[in-house]
Amino acid sequence: MHADSPLTTNRHRLGSTLLWLALLLVSCVARGEPYQARDESLDSFFTALSVPLGMPVVVSQNAARKRVSGTFDFDTPQQVLEALARQEGLIWYSDGQAVHLYNASEARTSAVSLRYISVNRLRGIMRRTGMDESRYPLRDSGVRTFYVSGPPGYVSQVLRLAQLTDRQRSELRVGAQAFGVVQVFNTHVEDRQQGSGANKVTVPGMASVIQGLLASEQKGLLADKNLTLIAYPDTNSLLIKGKPAQVSLIEKLVDELDVPKQVNEISSWRVEAGRDESKPPAGPPPLTAAQYDLVQRAFVRPGRERSP
Repeated sequence: MHADSPLTTNRHRLGSTLLWLALLLVSCVARGEPYQARDESLDSFFTALSVPLGMPVVVSQNAARKRVSGTFDFDTPQQVLEALARQEGLIWYSDGQAVHLYNASEARTSAVSLRYISVNRLRGIMRRTGMDESRYPLRDSGVRTFYVSGPPGYVSQVLRLAQLTDRQRSELRVGAQAFGVVQVFNTHVEDRQQGSGANKVTVPGMASVIQGLLASEQKGLLADKNLTLIAYPDTNSLLIKGKPAQVSLIEKLVDELDVPKQVNEISSWRVEAGRDESKPPAGPPPLTAAQYDLVQRAFVRPGRERSP
């Protein structure tokens, strides 16, 4: 007969205890019971809050040292996050994949001078990418100069976006033909394969969706067969070739379609065979049904005006 060693037995007991505590936490959250924190580290507290919040909470080392006690209603996780941030002097932001939490003393301030685009143009791009954050606004000091203060991770994202987009407009003309390059932030420009085996499906990217509708267009500005779209997956950009008015119309349409996804849309997109759902997706999600319908309506009535 084989007998477990005391060390093995203790490990089994510890594992069972941790599993029981995890199940107890989930069951309490599911039943809507108040969450009791007793001198708990912020790291541990926000790990628990991430369950009803629906996304992980990443706590900086400085903030993780703080401790919290009290009774909290996890039925309203966003309110708990905001209230505790005010109470404990914390700053935070969400990038759509996780909530990032810092001590207020870790706030970073950076000043930026743009060369080619205006601060207002950058604000518009931030709205498109879902980075616009009213708590940490861009404060301009002239048409092309601004500074931003906030969590270090958020400020770094703003600086990277400014560097990426502060370029001369990628458009040129050759005779009557115009060329434009539009970067897409929130969906793929190229088709993607999802699933495996008999369940494998092709999810159309923005380029093929628009190309398919161009092929069916019989009349109007977009019926010209010389209008061409080419997808560049390396930079997730679209190359557009056509008449200047056609290029401008496609650019505006892409701007209108390229909006951040809702959380439920991102979650459904992550479910692919062989993908670890704990990891962030490798790129933006495909077009939603609502966006596809928007493209159809735009091409059925090509003469209608669109907001830039």
